[in-house]
Amino acid sequence: MNTIDLHGGYLYIREVDSEKYKCRVFIKTGEDKPPLHVSSFRNHRLIETIFENGGVVYTLDMNKLKQPLEVYVFSTGYNGPSVRVYRVYKNNIVEYSIEPRGIRVSSGFTRVDDIVEEIAAYRRAWSSTLCGGVDEHVLLYEVFLKAKIGLNYGLFRRIKEAWIEYSIEYLGYIYSLVHSLLIEKGYHLESGFEEVERICRLVKSCSSVDWKGFSTLYKTGDRRIMVFLERMIGASKPDVLLSTSDKQVVVECKQGAPKTWVSKAIKQAVKYRRYANILVLITNRRLNREDYEELSKQYDYILEDCSLRNTLLCKTLLVQILNNVL
Repeated sequence: MNTIDLHGGYLYIREVDSEKYKCRVFIKTGEDKPPLHVSSFRNHRLIETIFENGGVVYTLDMNKLKQPLEVYVFSTGYNGPSVRVYRVYKNNIVEYSIEPRGIRVSSGFTRVDDIVEEIAAYRRAWSSTLCGGVDEHVLLYEVFLKAKIGLNYGLFRRIKEAWIEYSIEYLGYIYSLVHSLLIEKGYHLESGFEEVERICRLVKSCSSVDWKGFSTLYKTGDRRIMVFLERMIGASKPDVLLSTSDKQVVVECKQGAPKTWVSKAIKQAVKYRRYANILVLITNRRLNREDYEELSKQYDYILEDCSLRNTLLCKTLLVQILNNVL
């Protein structure tokens, strides 16, 4: 089956998700509207959704179509990111290609769009530092994520996957700040190039990344700092562990509403204290006074509101902490 087929007044659309090739489909119904993911047409023209190995097949009823549709197929494979557009009307399909940059799409749900765009912004920030030249790949990652989260949200009103992805990308953002600050302090990356390359390959395939076991070594003169991400230590797995010859510094990263993670952060700190000299908590939100005081009993440093809009302030405060503890 092709990505799109038109038979007997029905449009069949197949999305694919494999290691070598991925594609997602969005439909534009009017000049003043962005292309919407096909799954959001559930109460309109979409009459069937079939999940199969490596993809999803959608069937849309085109018999009552009164104006042409533009079908956008976003894909990535051996030739990199691409966008093909099909103009569909009655029994005709006309194909043409356009540049992917600058295209904005929607999952069909404002809540999903807002969080996915924030997630993609964090990926854009850290990947430009570590990888470079990945703008089109991040754009396609955002498109793919809107499709994935939008489908799950439309079917199950479930957005958990978005918050999992958010935590991954926020961790990448914090690591990129640590990386930049160490470079600015005169350190150079001594080892771990293959880890960075592995992560950048995932970025260029528009895939989710996995920081588990990621480690890099920074060196200046006789000073060495190991940086571990999500490394299992006993029964705990700190987001970031900075290790020198005489200190172990844990950096725990939290995002989202504090009420969803404050209690967990306190329990985690008890475990971290068994082997770490210094505990640092970084969050992208402001804390109320009560939460701040409770967390201050467990963490040596708390960095609030560390987000994209406050990157310069976040770096300033983080370098002060690193100067004090390393």
